[in-house]
Amino acid sequence: HTRDEAMRVGRQFEQMFLSQMLTPVFDTIRTDGPFGGDHGEQMMRSFQVDAYAQSIVAKGGIGLAPRIAAEILRMQEKSNG
Repeated sequence: HTRDEAMRVGRQFEQMFLSQMLTPVFDTIRTDGPFGGDHGEQMMRSFQVDAYAQSIVAKGGIGLAPRIAAEILRMQEKSNG
């Protein structure tokens, strides 16, 4: 991998991680009531959570991507000798 590819993989992992961490937060929000979206809102919630995670990563994330990229490159160098 090049440094750019490693960063791309790092950002993808960070986005997936953030989606997994945000999901329980949004699962606690009720979707019923007079202004709730009911089942339709529940079905679309995963897309909303993924969009939030993508936005967080696009704005710099939480610092996982650079560390993951560095680890990918370190492991690659180690395996190449």
